Amino acid sequence: MLMGIDLFHAEMIVREHLFRPLPETVHLLGRQTVLFGEETARSLLSRYGIFPAASKVVLDTATVGAKAAADRGYITDETFFGMLGVKEIKAIDHSDYEAADVIVDLNQPLPEALEGNADFIFGGSVLDNIFDPATYIKNIGQLLKPGGRLIDQNICSFHHHPYILASPAWYFDYFVGSSGNSEG
Repeated sequence: MLMGIDLFHAEMIVREHLFRPLPETVHLLGRQTVLFGEETARSLLSRYGIFPAASKVVLDTATVGAKAAADRGYITDETFFGMLGVKEIKAIDHSDYEAADVIVDLNQPLPEALEGNADFIFGGSVLDNIFDPATYIKNIGQLLKPGGRLIDQNICSFHHHPYILASPAWYFDYFVGSSGNSEG
């Protein structure tokens, strides 16, 4: 499996954008392969009554997933989010793999300089590839600004040979439990 935004996850992002517009800067956990092309993106936005923001359309030639499907005309993550008005993408990874912008090991405590920097994070299959899931979840919470949002998709099912199974309650317990909200 690869880190990526398929139509299901793209629709989640679009619906979240309709609920509360995405910020000018979006953080990605790992560079994301957008698993569709420009016409599909425009069709998706049109279904939700969104006219794409003016942005340069660039085909992805850098991510492993796009290279493996070079004939499919996948757009870059910057192009997809740009259509939603996002001005800047910051990809976070443990190395400069696929041109990450922020290099940090999410298995280790988060450097203070990164705390509270993200309004919106999309994570594409990180939890199922990390050695310390509890520290990862804690770090994601620390990366977010107060009121920040997270969409974190992972291959955690019996269908895809899992070596980790994290239920939605696991996220809920951490984020609600750590928010200090005594009302639940």
